[in-house]
Amino acid sequence: MDEILLYIRGLSSVKITDQQRSDIYCEMERFFAFANLLEMKNHENIRNAMLENEAALKLNRDFEKCMNEIVCLNPYDKQRSDAVNRMLKAIEQTLKDTIDVKKMVIMAMQKAEGGVNPQGHWYKCKNKHYYYIGECGGAMQESRCPEPDCNSVIGGGGHRLAAGNMAAPEMRL
Repeated sequence: MDEILLYIRGLSSVKITDQQRSDIYCEMERFFAFANLLEMKNHENIRNAMLENEAALKLNRDFEKCMNEIVCLNPYDKQRSDAVNRMLKAIEQTLKDTIDVKKMVIMAMQKAEGGVNPQGHWYKCKNKHYYYIGECGGAMQESRCPEPDCNSVIGGGGHRLAAGNMAAPEMRL
């Protein structure tokens, strides 16, 4: 990085054309769009978003399409920048909608369970159906998944989850 900064300092006496200046600004926009996309993709709420398979696939396709548009070798002109910005806004809206749906589902499940003890924890069965353990949040008894046609073992014993069950950090609000 130091070498780059020294090189740029040495360029202070170099004259650039309007076209070169425009190209530099466009490439800076590409860089910022790339950083914005990566930030969205790596945000904790997104990584933990509760997505159904089809929604996750669509979101991944949208991320990939936007990434391809950003990193292509063609010049990053105003038209491409506008297209990328539209894609980024659409992805951002999809993510916001997904998180809003997640919150509604969690609140409905909590209400159905009669409220949620702050010491409790969310888990999922081997088929990825969510359930909540209150009290201390540790598995102290086994039961069956309440989802129709699932019937997987949920819970466990001695604070150890039954085989195939796992914590569901994505259910934290």
